[in-house]
Amino acid sequence: MHRYSRHHLLPEVAMHNLEAIDLEEKSRIAEGLALIAVLDERRDYLAASYSSMKRYCMGRLRMSEDKALRRIQVARVALCFPDVFECLADGRLSVSTAAVLAPHLKPETAAELLAASAFRTRYEIVQMLAALEKQGEKVSVND
Repeated sequence: MHRYSRHHLLPEVAMHNLEAIDLEEKSRIAEGLALIAVLDERRDYLAASYSSMKRYCMGRLRMSEDKALRRIQVARVALCFPDVFECLADGRLSVSTAAVLAPHLKPETAAELLAASAFRTRYEIVQMLAALEKQGEKVSVND
């Protein structure tokens, strides 16, 4: 039996374990983004001989360019709006959905947008932002 074989687990145990791992993964992603935010803000990547946070993420962490840019964008906005970290940690937002919201979060509307976006797909959030723009809200939709 290889080390990742899980056929011996009862379905209930397998589902429980998967849910626990999923929640831990989301929490670790939020923690990683918090570290990206602080390393980026303090420009700590320079001490590691990288000229930018993007280059650090791609070179040192072996992220794709898209992944690095998306995570840096979300980390930066979460530094301004710490509730984003909480939404990521408990699964209300994914990195992808937080990236869609990032350009639209403003101090006066962040709480409402985060609440309205909880557990929605990227497509649903894009549609919600478009509807808000159509209603005259100060939201610009950038796919």
